[in-house]
Amino acid sequence: MTEAINNRDVVLAWLSKGRVATGEDFAMGEQWHDLDNAIIHARESVRQDGRLPWIRCDKKFVLSPDDIIAAYPEVKGKA
Repeated sequence: MTEAINNRDVVLAWLSKGRVATGEDFAMGEQWHDLDNAIIHARESVRQDGRLPWIRCDKKFVLSPDDIIAAYPEVKGKA
């Protein structure tokens, strides 16, 4: 049952500060199969270019950089 939960359509896109993610951004983003791991990676990564992470999950909802920061403590606690 856990495998079905973790096998999701998750896309991580890195955008310049101030930009809001679009479908085109996610079309060129990094594919993930686990939302929790994508959140952890996005939060713990340091980008030299200053870009911020956006995550789309199952083409149903989008996490902004602030959403990722808020979700991080909960998902990190599961790891």
